[in-house]
Amino acid sequence: MGIPYLGKPPRHGCGDPGHEISFACMFDGSTTVLKRAFAAEGNRRKWTWYGWVKRSALGTYQTPFGNGIANTPSSGYAFIRYTDTGQFEFHSTANGSTPEATALSTPLFRDPSGWAYCWLEIDTTQATAADRIKLWVNGAAVAMNWTVTPAQNLQLQMGRAIEHAFGRFNGGASLFYYFGGYLAETGYLDGITLGGPVAAGAGYINRFGIWVPKRAAWLGLGAAAFGAQGSHLNFGDPLALGADTSGTGNHYTSVGLTAANQVTDTPTHGYSIFNPIAWSGGGNGGSILSSALTWADATGVATAGQWKSRWASLPGRGGLYYAEIKIGYTGSNAYVPANVIVGLHSGGSDAYCGASAATIGYRANGNLMRGGAVVGSLPTYTVGDTITIAYAPETGSVWFGKNAAPDIAAVPAATGLAAGLFFGASSVWVSPDGWTYFYANFGQRPYSYTPPAGYGPITTTAMVCPAIKRPDDYFTIRLASAGASVTDLPWNPTTIKTLVISKRRDSTTDWRVNDTLRPGRAWATNTAVADFTEADGLTFTATGYTIGANAAYAGSRVDYCFRASRAAGFDMLLVNHVNGIADVVPHAVGGVIDYAWVVPVGVGGTRRVFHRSLGAGQYLQLNGGAVVATDAGWFASSPVDLTLGASLPTGQYALYLWRAVPGFSAFGAYGGNSLADGSFFPTDFSPRLAIIKTSQAVNPHYALDVDRAPANPITSELQFGTNGAENTITIDSVDFDSNGLKQRSSTSENNTSGNTLITVAAWAKTPGKFARAR
Repeated sequence: MGIPYLGKPPRHGCGDPGHEISFACMFDGSTTVLKRAFAAEGNRRKWTWYGWVKRSALGTYQTPFGNGIANTPSSGYAFIRYTDTGQFEFHSTANGSTPEATALSTPLFRDPSGWAYCWLEIDTTQATAADRIKLWVNGAAVAMNWTVTPAQNLQLQMGRAIEHAFGRFNGGASLFYYFGGYLAETGYLDGITLGGPVAAGAGYINRFGIWVPKRAAWLGLGAAAFGAQGSHLNFGDPLALGADTSGTGNHYTSVGLTAANQVTDTPTHGYSIFNPIAWSGGGNGGSILSSALTWADATGVATAGQWKSRWASLPGRGGLYYAEIKIGYTGSNAYVPANVIVGLHSGGSDAYCGASAATIGYRANGNLMRGGAVVGSLPTYTVGDTITIAYAPETGSVWFGKNAAPDIAAVPAATGLAAGLFFGASSVWVSPDGWTYFYANFGQRPYSYTPPAGYGPITTTAMVCPAIKRPDDYFTIRLASAGASVTDLPWNPTTIKTLVISKRRDSTTDWRVNDTLRPGRAWATNTAVADFTEADGLTFTATGYTIGANAAYAGSRVDYCFRASRAAGFDMLLVNHVNGIADVVPHAVGGVIDYAWVVPVGVGGTRRVFHRSLGAGQYLQLNGGAVVATDAGWFASSPVDLTLGASLPTGQYALYLWRAVPGFSAFGAYGGNSLADGSFFPTDFSPRLAIIKTSQAVNPHYALDVDRAPANPITSELQFGTNGAENTITIDSVDFDSNGLKQRSSTSENNTSGNTLITVAAWAKTPGKFARAR
């Protein structure tokens, strides 16, 4: 009998995290399962499955819950799983070959770095076929596509008096499709549907717009709330992980699970893992194993000399952080891992840990690496050794240890490192046969060594509380139609400097940019003409802005709205410039400028884009799609002022200025890899808007957002450099995840391996501390 565990009440503090969930169960994806044979047949027409899910692998079929008889697929089975392409699927077959019901989600779920709450209701008694299956993820209904619709009142296979399991289904002698990842607060309601998780009281949308857990009132009420075969697992007893806490006594038996599978990585205490979608370097990304705490690199896959890197899912900001990474190897050749590095990684497209000035690595041959150069010497290490890492982001210091706690007094590894780096590992091709293994402990389990005082794991709980908890208060998107006005802007544009970038989505109409610096004057991003007075255009009000009859705002429209604020790192200026004279003017961005639009509004001309990732004197062009150009000294900034270079033509310039704000905005770059497992751009938030431009190819700035395309993959493009209508182009598909942008096409202009500098400007929907998997 398991020890009852009840979720703690909401913790007061940052972001209203909901009721605390203390434990989860870790499944390895190949052997571990919780199983139970139903003592009697349940209700096969109506039931509910629910649970918090954190996946640790993609590209394979994975089953959080299913049933079946081992070695007897012809007897029928049912399962709830993720497909190899990322669809959420329910399937039932009576004979193992002919489906009687199959439904797949329209959105793809390929975000393994965060937790998501899933709620599935099956009710074949419904007269309307579409009502016979309903899925909610993070409290929101998800569109489902019935590929095989069950007949009304059909008895499906789930609920039969056979084995049911969390972590797999029995589809044959070798067909199990185990689940790899983490489950928390999961259960099954026999004969009961409650109309979704909101109606059931299983969670709520908090004041910041985040789905958070709530202890359901029906827990512990037994068969009255769960049905005769129902159950609820909270994994609170490490010696009985399958203990049922619903009150029905329907306990599940552990297979391959031990007390070590009880972890504190939960929806209210998210931990880092090796990010299955974040890797860089030659060859391929290797294999993620053991609930994403092991990275296995096939050393014979890559071309000789090519480094590969894998990094963790959460960046270090604030706090004092600690991790352990053990080195392993399998293969027929004698092996000394001289070409292995562990350390801190920028999370971008660097070839390996230590390749950029911002990262540092401890190489097995004893080299201390930074910026691709040797900067120190440490003891060598080999297979079987554990490297310990301590990282203090705010002071930019990191220390290493070998089979011991980091020696902070004797081995200071670096100073001046940027905050926000990721624990990571790298390896290079060294032999024609074998696998290098990196076994990580990011704090989900007891450490092998004692961390220095005050140091601990990077978790969502430990992450610094973001200064901007509700990004919508500073950057928001509005969708409108038929020239509708906006009356619900979260700030007052008549008293606060405001920028509104508008585009009609359904026709070839120029973009319109309006700001409160020049009320009544607009300019277009896709042309080089001067600004103009627009009849029946946009007029700012205390609650937003009204829209006249101008055709540019009719039809279907999107508005990107920015509020000037030091906290949000955004300011706007007007500068009257004379060619031959450099202008130095103060700004209120709150730091060094990372991204800027410099627009000659008085006489027209090229709309230049400054981006921190470009080389000295380089700029991109907002209108059109030209490759990067150079004009030495044309733009520079300090934390308090900026310089417009003397080379700029004479005229009035509107300047739109941004800096990166933790948890709210990011400006960086990545390199393409021409793979469907595309490049990853990490952020410490779940993005709402991303502007992407390849510096080495003639293509426009692409605008992608989750308001126009709420589900992954995002394929709805608008192009700042053209007047074209919204495109739906699958070759440019991108996933917006809980911690970044993932390119998902091998043919995308924004993922071509020849393009080594692809710039990104991104703003948040949800800070990473609170973000849910998408």
